[in-house]
Amino acid sequence: MNPILERAVYGLTYGIVEFLPVAASAHLYALGRYFDHPKIVPLVMAPLGMGAFLAVSIFLLFNKSYTLAVIDEFSTTSKPKIDFLYFLAASLIPVGVVFGLFMKPVLDRVYTHLEIGVITLVFTLSFFFFITGVKKTTLTFNFKSGLMLGLFQCFQIIPGAGRQSLVFSYLWWKGVSDKKAVIVSVMTLFPLLLGNAIFSTLKGLPLMSYSEYFIGVGVCTFSGVVGLSLLKHFFSEKLMLCLGVYRLVLVVFIFFFLK
Repeated sequence: MNPILERAVYGLTYGIVEFLPVAASAHLYALGRYFDHPKIVPLVMAPLGMGAFLAVSIFLLFNKSYTLAVIDEFSTTSKPKIDFLYFLAASLIPVGVVFGLFMKPVLDRVYTHLEIGVITLVFTLSFFFFITGVKKTTLTFNFKSGLMLGLFQCFQIIPGAGRQSLVFSYLWWKGVSDKKAVIVSVMTLFPLLLGNAIFSTLKGLPLMSYSEYFIGVGVCTFSGVVGLSLLKHFFSEKLMLCLGVYRLVLVVFIFFFLK
């Protein structure tokens, strides 16, 4: 396939699934089998990382008032922005440690379709548990809650786990089961996506033409903004359950069609 068209397909797919609890990495591995990329290489991720970051930036900019209202709601002091920064900083500690220790061996490994399928299945079942079975508590923006979120996010390093499904599982456990969960999830993603955008671009841009890169970035950004806007508008428990069922269908596809 034409490299520019390939970047567009990756960008369209990633922009949509990155912000849904459907295991974006599993989709990349599925596409990789088709495009003959056995692992998530810098050539694939360079435009996707930047596109996802720009999509979140645009989405938060256009939802600035609502975002500030969400920060105020989950703060327990008179300085809600400071509370959120503590929460966000704490969430990055476990993620930074785990990624620093294990990112290279995880990215360098070529996973079999059975491994991706099993991982996706396990984390899909855990997603169902948090959405339907766990006893809900209350979210507050503080250091302790941020550390707990970070522990959930650590599992995103495993291909097939699904970063958003981990974040939504945590938020559902904390009683955030409406569209506020979308805002909180993308706010906590922001620094991770920024780091990923810089790292992936530095690694991958020298391997492709500028036209490939900017086509991938543009398509990913556009599909990401549209996907986030639709997710915020339609967010509900029913939608989460439907996406969980979609993950099960994805597991079947991985097991039987990606041999």
